[in-house]
Amino acid sequence: MPDGTLPRGAVRAYVEGLSERDRADIGADVLARIRDDGYTLANPYDAVDAGIRRTLAASGVDVPGGIHAGGFPHRSPHARAHGVGDGMLILLDTGLRPLLDRVAGILVTSQLTPARDADGAARYEAAVLQQRQRRAAADEAFAEAVVAYLGRDAGGPAEAPGTLGFLMARSAERFVLGHEYGHLLAGHQHTPPGGDARSSRREYEADELAAMLILRGVDPAAEFRWRA
Repeated sequence: MPDGTLPRGAVRAYVEGLSERDRADIGADVLARIRDDGYTLANPYDAVDAGIRRTLAASGVDVPGGIHAGGFPHRSPHARAHGVGDGMLILLDTGLRPLLDRVAGILVTSQLTPARDADGAARYEAAVLQQRQRRAAADEAFAEAVVAYLGRDAGGPAEAPGTLGFLMARSAERFVLGHEYGHLLAGHQHTPPGGDARSSRREYEADELAAMLILRGVDPAAEFRWRA
């Protein structure tokens, strides 16, 4: 299997097993292109997946065989999981990366630098008009980014988020995919979250693993506790 692609057989099984509603949501044109390309689907999350697997291995957590994580234009804000034989596909929407890049860039450019006293300590004062305007502009830009994502409008290229923004966006990707691994390793059913207490508890458990994956990826000596 070439680096950066998902297994074609698994992609084909997913595409041909979609419900009529999912086919309509994704669009016949998108599905036709995937078929025309021989079910060869680029995987923008290949490096993120590899990093999570390395962290899990270093933490003594075994990932079941046949698990493949990648991107698919399924047009859902939730990740999708699809059983393929003895394995599983974990699919994040391909629009997630542009969304995270935009949000990271917004957060970086809207940061307010506090004043410092003679000892170098930060002094937090009431926001001046210019600072409030920057916050309002950031709120508006964030809302536009989310609406564009949900409306499947890629928009123009996002501004380069810089080093801090890049690290923020990649950490967010790692958290999202780590959350799905949390569901998998805990034996949860991969369904959109519901409103019952059991569903909420499962979401918190998956969030816990995702957070630990990020911390362990930064500091290999960090304690890794998996209670599921």
